[in-house]
Amino acid sequence: MDTFVQCMRSVLHSCFRKTVLLCITILFVPAGCAREGLRNATGSEQPETLAYGLSGEDNPANDISSASGILQAGRYQEQAMPNLDKANGNLSAVIEQEAAAFASSMEFQADKQAYGDSEEAFFNTILENLHVNTTTTFSLADAVSVSSKYSLDLKTNLSAYDQSLGQLQSSRGAFDLNLEGQASILRSYSYETADTIVQADTSTYKVAFTDLLTSGVSLEVGTEFDGTGTTMPEAETTTNEGLYYVSLSVPLLKGLGRSNTAAEMLSNEILLDASLFDVTYQSSILMGQVISNYWNYLLSYHLLKAAVSAEMNSHKLYTITEKLVAKDARPKTALHSLKADWLNKRAQRQLKQQSLIEARETLALSLGIPLQMSEEIPVPTTEFPQISNTIIPQYFERQSRIIQEALTRRGDFLADRKRLQSLTVLEKQAENALLPDLSLRAGVNQWAGEDAPHYWDISTGKPEDWETGYSAGLYLTIPLQNNTAKGNLRGSKSQRLNGEYTVIQSARQVMNDVTTALTNLHLTNEALNNNLEALEQYQRAYEDEQVKYLLGVSTPTDIINVADQLNAAKETLLTVQSQLANAIIQFHTATGELTERDEEKIYFHMAKFFSMEIDKGQ
Repeated sequence: MDTFVQCMRSVLHSCFRKTVLLCITILFVPAGCAREGLRNATGSEQPETLAYGLSGEDNPANDISSASGILQAGRYQEQAMPNLDKANGNLSAVIEQEAAAFASSMEFQADKQAYGDSEEAFFNTILENLHVNTTTTFSLADAVSVSSKYSLDLKTNLSAYDQSLGQLQSSRGAFDLNLEGQASILRSYSYETADTIVQADTSTYKVAFTDLLTSGVSLEVGTEFDGTGTTMPEAETTTNEGLYYVSLSVPLLKGLGRSNTAAEMLSNEILLDASLFDVTYQSSILMGQVISNYWNYLLSYHLLKAAVSAEMNSHKLYTITEKLVAKDARPKTALHSLKADWLNKRAQRQLKQQSLIEARETLALSLGIPLQMSEEIPVPTTEFPQISNTIIPQYFERQSRIIQEALTRRGDFLADRKRLQSLTVLEKQAENALLPDLSLRAGVNQWAGEDAPHYWDISTGKPEDWETGYSAGLYLTIPLQNNTAKGNLRGSKSQRLNGEYTVIQSARQVMNDVTTALTNLHLTNEALNNNLEALEQYQRAYEDEQVKYLLGVSTPTDIINVADQLNAAKETLLTVQSQLANAIIQFHTATGELTERDEEKIYFHMAKFFSMEIDKGQ
């Protein structure tokens, strides 16, 4: 008989437990939804690369045909940047206009306390109160495309290249072909006798072409006409002379060769390459910040959603307990802690709302969107990326090779090497300045002169009327102390030595960045796996605690504690997913794989934003 009773109790307890679990499934969040909803990535298809011009101008090729949200609506291009044009450079007017527009846009509806029929409906109500655009999608590719066109940080970065280009153009001007001209008239008076005044008018007309070659050779070709008219009481005389000449100056010691005469131009050419490397690397840094802000916006969105779920679960538990208290199945004192927990969850959700707004505005700034248009940014649709657990060990096996390849790709390291080359060129020029100035000068000229009233009469003269002359000579200047050149050489050597130290330190930085990024990837991915397992266990513990609470063997404090642990596990998982996404960007930035360039554009490799792939050729 006792055995029969025990069997019946076991059956009834099992049926009751299943019934309770069914109620919990209806009332609370379904088991496993948090785990799968947080883990699955459903981002839209991404293009392989995005490019923007080195000139800093908007490039229509940057638009993505499938881009949605503010790109698809066409509102951004109309509203985002025209203020600068309308203000005609009046920055104060631009700032005041944007500030007024931003202030008018920050109007929030009162926080509604009615939860509605479902968690999704309540969450959508909150997004509506926050003016979050939920009608269109906004992928990571959309964010990169908008930023590559309108980010003021990227435009400022590109201006560094334009400045280097201007310096190079200026230094090339020293070797431009020059045209020199002269036209002068001089009148003088002299006394032939005490009563006789002689007036002399001298006029000179000269045209010459001069050019300094990069080898140090200077060349001048010109023609000159001189005329002198003398007026005396008894007579007037006129003398005209014409001259055509070619002169050449060749340095033999100081200033000889392209490496000395054109040292500044060669240095600027090298610095232009360094600027391109700098711009490319800084572009990857700035784009990495845009992507990080996008992930932070997505994280804030998911954290708010998790906070809404926790708040509603707390409220449902409070509502159930209210019914149990009404039936005298629970003491009335149980409501105090449950209501306090519900209000606390509500306050936490409100803080998450503020975090969402801040994340959206930060993303808007990095995209180049005025703050009053931040509401146009739709909800992020690209979910956090995942990587295989087996791929990171393969990277560790190739760590040495990855570092070597990073040294051939990292823009900051390559730029430092270029700057060292530039300093070496200037040092050689400073060494050459210590030499004596020895030059060979040679020339040939023809001249003719007649007592004719006009200059053009010279050109009609016979060939035998022209006379030819040649000249050649060596000119030597020896500095006795030359302290200026010695001081310049000392400074150049010091700068070159500092450049060598910088290259060594830059190489070490690349090694450290790659190693740190790879370690960060490994640890973050391990943490993600552990958090997934922890979340699953907390979910089961929460379900068990719900059953125990409904059976009356658990206190409100117990279920609140387990619920808090579950919510903390959800937030931790979301945070780790965001950290893993940023770790992927950090690794590809450290290895220099995020961007590459040619002479006109910088390309962003979209695949590197999401994934880790082993090059089979490594």
